[in-house]
Amino acid sequence: MPSKNSKLTKLQEAFVLLFNGNATETARLAGYKGTDNALAVQGSKNLRMAKIVNAIQNRDQDKKEQKLLFRKIKDLEDLQLYWEGIMHNEVAITVKNQYGQEIEVPEVFFKDRIAASRLLGMSMGIFIDKKEVTGKNGGPIIVSNPKITLETSEKEAADIYNQLLKDEQ
Repeated sequence: MPSKNSKLTKLQEAFVLLFNGNATETARLAGYKGTDNALAVQGSKNLRMAKIVNAIQNRDQDKKEQKLLFRKIKDLEDLQLYWEGIMHNEVAITVKNQYGQEIEVPEVFFKDRIAASRLLGMSMGIFIDKKEVTGKNGGPIIVSNPKITLETSEKEAADIYNQLLKDEQ
């Protein structure tokens, strides 16, 4: 049984369970509030606390007992369903800590929901930007000019190019 000194707060427990190698991102996901700089400081503080580092190491050592936070994404359809769940705030993130207690990780942040909706739309081809580029009067674009060869001087090439620009107008 852990002593009172080694007991983690709910935010620290969430940090331990969600730690992915990026302390700033993990602090945000765990529910800490503040700017990116403040979250970086909090994440760094957490990683200097022995009880948090030990809890992360214990979590990593015992993969069989660790509850998976994210399901495996096998194909595009699973990925789209996952993004849709985040977008509609339907992703359940209730986890057990190292003591077997259930804790709730905060709801998905609004910016994450927007990002998920954008990714979902992109995967469905909703945001494809097309721009048609044509030459003069809708004709083809001239990529090279047969009047310019390796034997053409720089001045002659410049004169031909300037004449093409005038013709385009």
